[in-house]
Amino acid sequence: VSGVIFPDLDLDETDLGGQIFWTAPDDQWQVTQYNVYFGWPNETNATVLRGPFFSGVPVGTNIMSVPVNTSILHYTVYMIYTSSSLAEQSTPELHVIVDMVASVSNIQLT
Repeated sequence: VSGVIFPDLDLDETDLGGQIFWTAPDDQWQVTQYNVYFGWPNETNATVLRGPFFSGVPVGTNIMSVPVNTSILHYTVYMIYTSSSLAEQSTPELHVIVDMVASVSNIQLT
């Protein structure tokens, strides 16, 4: 997997929402699905720890929906693995999560 894109369309602070897009690997012969997880760096920032399983996406579908109001918690990356009937790949493609925020203030109704 490469070329991961995630435009966050949920503009609330600490919430995510939108679609993750990626480019499939050139060789998909044994790939059965893509597994998407949240992740975060360990204490030394030397490695990224894998968080909870977010979704499995079938081959041929290089897009995954992230429901609006998904809490970002302490997660900083999406981790996308290819998976076969035998095993999940050992090294994921990482994509840094950018939480887009927009707010308005000083609204006056007349």
